[in-house]
Amino acid sequence: MNQTLGSLPAWIYSIWAKMYLASRRPNVLEMEISGELVERKTGINLFQKYMGKTPAAFGDLIFSLEQAESDPRIKACLARISVSSLGWARASELREAIQRFRASGKKAIAYLEESGNLEYFIATACDEIILPPCQSLDLIGLLSEVLYFKGILDKLEVKPEFIHIGKYKSAAEPFTRDSMSDEHREAMDAILDDIFQELVQAISAGRGIAPEQVRELVDQGPYVPEEALERKLVDRLMYPDQLDEYLEGMIGEPVNKINSEQYRRLAVGRRFGINLIRRMPRLALVYATGMIEPGEKDDQGTEENVNADQMVKTLRGIRENPKIKAAVLRIDSPGGNAVSSDLIWREAKLLSQSKPLIVSMADTAASGGYYIAMPGQKIMAQPCTITGSIGVLAGKFNLRGLYQKFGLKKEQLKRGADADIFSDYTDLSGSRRAKLSKEIEHFYQMFLEKAAEGRKISKQEMHLKAQGRVWTGKRAMEIGLVDGFGGLRKALELAKQAVGLLPEDRAWIEVYPRPKRRLFPVFRFRLPSLPFSDERESRWLGHFSRMAREKILLLMPFLVRIK
Repeated sequence: MNQTLGSLPAWIYSIWAKMYLASRRPNVLEMEISGELVERKTGINLFQKYMGKTPAAFGDLIFSLEQAESDPRIKACLARISVSSLGWARASELREAIQRFRASGKKAIAYLEESGNLEYFIATACDEIILPPCQSLDLIGLLSEVLYFKGILDKLEVKPEFIHIGKYKSAAEPFTRDSMSDEHREAMDAILDDIFQELVQAISAGRGIAPEQVRELVDQGPYVPEEALERKLVDRLMYPDQLDEYLEGMIGEPVNKINSEQYRRLAVGRRFGINLIRRMPRLALVYATGMIEPGEKDDQGTEENVNADQMVKTLRGIRENPKIKAAVLRIDSPGGNAVSSDLIWREAKLLSQSKPLIVSMADTAASGGYYIAMPGQKIMAQPCTITGSIGVLAGKFNLRGLYQKFGLKKEQLKRGADADIFSDYTDLSGSRRAKLSKEIEHFYQMFLEKAAEGRKISKQEMHLKAQGRVWTGKRAMEIGLVDGFGGLRKALELAKQAVGLLPEDRAWIEVYPRPKRRLFPVFRFRLPSLPFSDERESRWLGHFSRMAREKILLLMPFLVRIK
């Protein structure tokens, strides 16, 4: 697997890479699975490079493991696992990559620096699991929580007014209700069941414990280190300074570790000289990560979003480039602006009509995220991917009561009976509600038609599977919303096959959108996080505050977090 680095810099880097590998000869690939793990790095400036740690790229973990499988220098892999931004789908993808690395005859060791459910889920893919003598194993089962705001909104006299199509389209429920609807509970219970089953199966297969016993162990958790060792949930208790000596005994030579990002860059640089001489097939890897928004964001930070203008230009450029033979669209998005989603869908559709387009779903590809996936000739997901949510939401917050509470008043002058339909000072009732309902009904029918066309089923059948319901990748596979299981590596293999290559054949992978390089960072203004929510929830609330401007959203139900 190769990635474009740019002509002259990559050539210089390739020379240095060869010299570095020849002199250092690393033999253990070290993976830091912790903190913010973005799908791709959107760019870096000098301040980030020299004054702070930048977020790691998930792709570096996956592709470094792939490269290490056939590298005779690398004898083993050490995965240092702590709390990270990974969801269950990307954790599954990482487990698969570790298992393929082990299948090449090399050892994989997990060191649990922190040990919750998802961290242990990843660790079970390794040959051995090592726990610090002071670290408990927090294998306690899954929890999903939804924060409801109706009570505080009532006190502030803020009236949320939302219209949705699809009985499971519960994105606005935290503002309009003080408890889960039956439909939301049904969908979330199904998701919890599927993910818990994946966790149980992973522990059972990785640790050689019967599934029934695994469920009992989960109910009895957490475990102090000695208990975890006694019950064979871990293999050893060690401090970090003891790891090198243990690895040296395992591989039979002094340990020389290299981290996954550095190894990935060295491996790409090492192959660049070969690529200059031998023409290789070119594939495009396009990342669509974060909320779907109109316009093009100029600044590049750690917070990723799918910007419609940028994505449309990117997909069009790939379609018009005869040197690129196929494309993979990697989606990790809960949706967003409806019009932007449709514009991206159109360009993705045109691309799929001119060359193979494979879709790879990460943790989430729901609502607008599923909308832009529909043109793919193949849609690949993980069993734990959150997808579906084929439905539409529109509305606003009526702040008239809040204004009056603080002695504020608005005077409105208008031309047109319902010119105030999106005003935060007017009720969404009567003809205003009827007009907005008509608009979202039109968009829902369009969503259904395109989904039915993409999945080659009738519109009526798609309507029964839609209703705004969120599905796991496992259930989506059963009802025909996705084509198969597999991560980014599998999607790239399918793209190769679509242009007549074998999975093991080399291809030149061009990554889009291309990062913007800056000398200095861009400092963006952000509202402070609410004391009762994390940063992701605060960002989510910000999208609802823009409803009056964006009118219609293709957004999945609130925020699905399972921990």
